[in-house]
Amino acid sequence: MSEPLGDSSSRTEVTGLERRMVHESMKDGLGDLCLGVCVLAWGLAIRFDLAAFIGAFCAVAVTMVWPLKKWLTYPRVGAAKPGTQMAMNKRFMMLLAGMALFGIVAFSLVSQGPGAFIREYFPVVFGVVFAIFLSVVGYWLGVARFHVYGLLLALAGAVHQWGGVDLWTTVATAGLLILIPGAWVLIRFLRDNPVRGETPDE
Repeated sequence: MSEPLGDSSSRTEVTGLERRMVHESMKDGLGDLCLGVCVLAWGLAIRFDLAAFIGAFCAVAVTMVWPLKKWLTYPRVGAAKPGTQMAMNKRFMMLLAGMALFGIVAFSLVSQGPGAFIREYFPVVFGVVFAIFLSVVGYWLGVARFHVYGLLLALAGAVHQWGGVDLWTTVATAGLLILIPGAWVLIRFLRDNPVRGETPDE
């Protein structure tokens, strides 16, 4: 039995609204900071041989995003209606968790992949794969800076491969370079969106 046209149109509108709201939610920079923390933690995990714990590090970073949004974002720009807000929360958290999980799975698959090429150029291959993923995420969110973040990760692998720099150094540096614009976006967001009832000068 076909779905009524009105229901289909309504669902399309809700999906479009959720996507726009996820896009708006990225204007506080917390998603950028979460990604930067995960990448930085990845680099440090490589340095101190703690790669087995990177999933836990990323999980902590992801779970901290929503409490911070409730504390910093919603008092300034408000929140959606409960039903839409819950759907948006779910989609956004799934996105962040998916980014972390993708990195872990891709790292495992690529590092254990067959063939001399994969073994020899693993950092480059992994960096390119993650760059493509972040570009897709950036396109879906409408956030151009995620394309730059993907490029940073691809460069991290390339600099290690052909520049002779330790992998942990290039990855950690990429994480720091992601944190910088993330912090700037957050500071600008807080400056331009004072808590309701306050003025920007307060």
